[in-house]
Order: sequence, then structure tokens, then C-alpha cells
Amino acid sequence: MSYQKRIIRWAAIFIVLILAYLLVVARYINPILAENTNSLAIGQRSIVESLTVPIADSIDLDNMTRDEIYALRQEAIMEYPWLIYTNYEPFKAVFSNISDDLPWWGTAGWYYYGSGDMSADGPSKEALQILNPYLLVSADFSGLSIHSKATAGSFWNESLVTSAALEKDNFPFYVSPENLRWWPERSRVEVTYDLSEYLSALNHWTARSFRVGDASFDLIAYNARDLNMNYIWVDYTQSLNVTKDILPTEASGISHNLRHSDDCGLAGGCNSVDAVTPEIQGLQVKNLPAKLIIYLWNDRPSSTTDTPDITYVINIK
Repeated sequence: MSYQKRIIRWAAIFIVLILAYLLVVARYINPILAENTNSLAIGQRSIVESLTVPIADSIDLDNMTRDEIYALRQEAIMEYPWLIYTNYEPFKAVFSNISDDLPWWGTAGWYYYGSGDMSADGPSKEALQILNPYLLVSADFSGLSIHSKATAGSFWNESLVTSAALEKDNFPFYVSPENLRWWPERSRVEVTYDLSEYLSALNHWTARSFRVGDASFDLIAYNARDLNMNYIWVDYTQSLNVTKDILPTEASGISHNLRHSDDCGLAGGCNSVDAVTPEIQGLQVKNLPAKLIIYLWNDRPSSTTDTPDITYVINIK
């Protein structure tokens, strides 16, 4: 091969590598660097004094495109326009890694079947968050599920649970949020989880009885991130009957996002959530009633004593 041909060949390889690099940047880096222009109508920007926001039911998101998910999100936001100050645009760092035309982890799949052929069964698990954008932070009671290390392989009573039971609207897959209430002028939000009622329903179907002490939970906060609340801290001194082994001493950045994953065990993968944040995982309910006081900030606070942009309260009864 002549010297000139070698130069042309290496130049072509170099161009291909540059193009591949630019594609990676466009897909993964640009969404991270993209500015979030969403802004809530709170504090001096508030429009209403208080507002109750009903919790929308989950739906099946399987095989939807990202644009269709965006449309659902936009519609959910605009049901309560008094809570959004600017024009809403789904934040790319949260939503841009959703893949078109894929299944999503289903409610029955996640909480009953696990990874495999039935993982997408039931309404999509993340529809609860996507269709309820003003549920800024939710509690996922992972300790009361097949995903708890303490219950692996022995959670459900297989002799009682049937496919017909799993299709019922009231089957106790998870502790549902209720009574979501906003006080925009006070920059305060509260939501309630009826853990007592859930345990009563759950224990009819499980291999053993579960109690309040089993109710460890994680916080899911990509709705807060989407609406430009980017930092989170739990004030355990003001909370009631909730603890954690290691208490964080500073606010944590919220990195939660939706993305294509292979963890469902289906060919081609599925859409799921990436919510690994040790600082807000493994919280433990000690007794009832319980209350969790969460502070949210748009910008990183210099200290956890800085006035939060939103005080978010999770009541557990």
C-alpha cells in the first residue's frame, strides 16, 4: 500500500472515530448539559393559596414513543397550570434516554413476577410518576416487596395469588400515595401514605405477616428534578418515627432519570428508572404515625440550614 493510500485510510478512520464521538456526546452529554428552564409557581410567584392534586391512575406505557410520553407529561402538567410558572418542557436529563417502542416494567412484573417474560405485565410502574408530575418525591416501600433482601424468594403466598387476583385494581402491589396537597405561597407540599391499611391488605397474600418495622423505603425524586428542584435533604431532627443508619450531613444532587435498561430480562430490554442514590435510600419507619420532612432546592445550598425552595412532607399513617 502506497504512502498516500495509507494517509487516506487513516484519515477516514479518524473521521469515523470523530463522528462516533459526536454521536455519543449528542446522546449522553448534551442532555446532561441542557439547561432546565422549568419553574414552579411558588413563593412570590404563587397564583393560588392552596390546591389538592388528585393522584392519577397508572396506565400501560408499553411500546409508546418518547414523544408520546412527552405528550402525556405535558398534559399532566397542564391539568394544574396554577403550579407551573414558565412554559413546561420535559427536562432532557430525566427523559431523553427513554427508548421508543419498548415495554416498560409493569406493576405486576416488578412487584410479583420479577425479571423475565412477565416483567412488563400490568400497568407500567413508572406511569405513577410520569402522570403525577406534582408528586415531586415519592416513597417506594422496597422493604415490603420481593426486592427486599430479607424477603427474597419468600414474599408472596403462591397458593393464594392467582392471575385473576393480580388483575384486580385493589391488589396490594405497593403503598399508594394519596391526599397530595400544595400550598404554593408557603412553598410547602404534603402527601400521605396509608401504611396501616396497606399492611392489612398485604398480609392476606404474603407468605408471612409483615409489620411496620419491615417498612423500609427509598425516595424517588425525578419529578422534583424535572421541575428544577435539583437538591434534596431529609431533616431527621424534624421528622417523626423515621430513621436511617447513616444520616447525610449535606444536600444530595438528584440524578434520577428514565432510561433503557436490560434488567427486565426481555429481549431488547425495556424502559425503567435509574434512582440509585444511597443518601435517600434505606429509610426505616420505626412506628406510626410517621412524618418525613424533606427540603428541596433549585441550586446547591451552602448548608442544610439554608431556607429550602420547597418543604416537602411525607405523612405515613
